[in-house]
Amino acid sequence: MPEMEQSLLASRPQVQSHCTPFHNTESRTKSNRPTNKPTYTVSETTAIGSLEVEKPKLRKNIWSLDMILDWVQRLNVTEDNLYQVTRHTALLILLHSGRRIHDLTLQKISPEQFQITENSVTFWPSFGSKTDSDNHHQAGWHLKRNETKNLNAVFWVKKLLETSQSRRSARQDLVSLFITTRGIVRDASRAIIAGWIKSCFKEAGIGASPGSIRAAVATDQFSIQGRDLDEILQKGNWRSRQTVFKHYFKEIAMPKEDIQRPSDYFQCI
Repeated sequence: MPEMEQSLLASRPQVQSHCTPFHNTESRTKSNRPTNKPTYTVSETTAIGSLEVEKPKLRKNIWSLDMILDWVQRLNVTEDNLYQVTRHTALLILLHSGRRIHDLTLQKISPEQFQITENSVTFWPSFGSKTDSDNHHQAGWHLKRNETKNLNAVFWVKKLLETSQSRRSARQDLVSLFITTRGIVRDASRAIIAGWIKSCFKEAGIGASPGSIRAAVATDQFSIQGRDLDEILQKGNWRSRQTVFKHYFKEIAMPKEDIQRPSDYFQCI
């Protein structure tokens, strides 16, 4: 708040003492007695009130990526549990790519859109990303092997295919990487995937929306890793620098710098 406004607020009693109250002797209560409550003029009350409501805008913080990375590395995933394997894989891909949750619904395992080797996995997403248009289609996703098992997206994609095989067999036309883990066998929607991420956040003690992972990854790449902005824009499939700075780069609460960054193992091709 500007110094002048602070001084005015501090002297509010003096301001009020110079605002001459008037008693509306014609105003009566239900008991027909005159009201003695002082009334200030419109201009006086407006002048006083405006000093109180004009407060500086605070830039919101984003949770530190270290919070979820600490939790991921300590997590004990039951490898034959489809739900646990599925949500872990979804979380890792988002941490690697910094993409929108909706983009995970575009990942397919058909031969023309999916390639996997011992050391890497590549996706060629279906059309439908927020930035896709007649003359633009997002690039392929290339994830590399990480020696830390719980951060190794290649291992967990393979494990997901293995664990979901029997459930997938119920439908021959099911080619989405992420499918429902219970109930009707079908492609996992954006809402379902967001639910998986939300459960991870809850267990990790992160009180934020699932979609905030995109801002956390982008901010970490810029503020902690010191990545070039053009690289961040490409990895996150951003179309506008202005949008990134205005809505996604935020101050990080208690960052650390000694934890592996999944984005080191992700590139666009």
